[in-house]
Amino acid sequence: METPQVDAAARDAAAEVAASPPVIVPPATVVIVPPPFDRFAGRAVVVDTESQLIYLGTLIGADEWFIELAEADCHDRHEGHSTNEKYVMEASKFGVKTNRKRVAILRTKIVSISKIEDVIRY
Repeated sequence: METPQVDAAARDAAAEVAASPPVIVPPATVVIVPPPFDRFAGRAVVVDTESQLIYLGTLIGADEWFIELAEADCHDRHEGHSTNEKYVMEASKFGVKTNRKRVAILRTKIVSISKIEDVIRY
């Protein structure tokens, strides 16, 4: 049997918790991505766009207007000396060179999306 002091301390702690506002923190592993992008959720992807930009990163979200990547690399195809394919193959081999914590890409500009693990190295 618990002593009255313990019961009073428990009541005080419960009252303090009840008085504080709830804090909702989504787990880092929860990724909400609707079809057709759901098969890429939480995976490292390559996103080709109709612009000169190519994106590499982890797909963490999507809605009717945008897809969102975390730990992303926004790469201008016209910068550098390597081809897109070579650049993507190097990323699949050595990892993504992150230059954005998060980036949102307009869905109407996406030409293709694939998992980095599906990139065939030659």
